Amino acid sequence: MCDIGQGLENLAWVRQLNGPSSNDPLSIEEWKRVIDEVSSFKPYVSFAGGEPFLSKNILELSEYINRKGLTYSNTTNGILLERYAEDIVRFGMSSLGVSITGPKKIHDFIVGVDGAFLKILNGIEKLEEAKARMGKRRPELRINYAIFELNYPYLEEFASFLKENVRGKFTVTFTHQYAKTDTMVKNHNRQFGNSFPITTSTYTANPSKVDTE
Repeated sequence: MCDIGQGLENLAWVRQLNGPSSNDPLSIEEWKRVIDEVSSFKPYVSFAGGEPFLSKNILELSEYINRKGLTYSNTTNGILLERYAEDIVRFGMSSLGVSITGPKKIHDFIVGVDGAFLKILNGIEKLEEAKARMGKRRPELRINYAIFELNYPYLEEFASFLKENVRGKFTVTFTHQYAKTDTMVKNHNRQFGNSFPITTSTYTANPSKVDTE
């Protein structure tokens, strides 16, 4: 799962967000120039890392990418999905990944926000309503479930809940930890630690407690 929101300072993404370039993001004009330069290659554009919908330029940029005829997606924590559901559908986003880490009680505990789970579900419902109203099938909905010690017992319950309560087509992606042992963590950080270190939230769970039988 993502480092951000775990309430700890010594984490990879937190350090990057607070690093020397954190206060110097690309302007919308610079973003558009990047899109112009690569559009002839028809790349797949994906926004993730932190929360894309916190960017003041995300809607204008989405519209610009759509006008260029490019395929693009977002990965979001879902908290702002209610607000942006209409625009997401209108601008032709091809797929949307929403991170959910368990049933209501578990998800809200992990992210540290009471009501987050229900807010996400309301956002998904708004998204499906907008798709039906505009006669569109996209964005395709992906639900991302990062498996670790706190939420692995709820996989079956979570899948059943989604099947019964989320309308429309969607896929669920279950992702595992980056590393299982301290040795794996050290080996990774020795090579990639300067740019993408593995830190607390990605390996403190004990995988030996996960019963896969």
